[in-house]
Amino acid sequence: MDDQTKAGIVRRLQSTEGHVRGIQRMVEEDKYCSTNPEVIMSQTVTLNIPAISCHHCTMTIARETKQLPGVLKVEGNPQAKTATFTVENEAVLTNVKKTLVEIGYPAAN
Repeated sequence: MDDQTKAGIVRRLQSTEGHVRGIQRMVEEDKYCSTNPEVIMSQTVTLNIPAISCHHCTMTIARETKQLPGVLKVEGNPQAKTATFTVENEAVLTNVKKTLVEIGYPAAN
């Protein structure tokens, strides 16, 4: 399997994982799609962040971005040098990318 195909499959799997976790959280909190519209409209995006070198880097990224308005979830992967964000909309993602630049972890994509 070529790298581009593999990367596409991994992105889709990560997106699916984010959706499943969101549904699990809704069930645990007795919130469902009809009462939780931000989940329906959210998007999960994995950003390549070359400056990530260790777990502390991903913890810094999570700490600095998870409190931004509209950020629903942040997960980092130091081995892959990526961070995955579940956000309410594209404007929130733009704000996340701006924050990443400000803290010294600009996204390559």
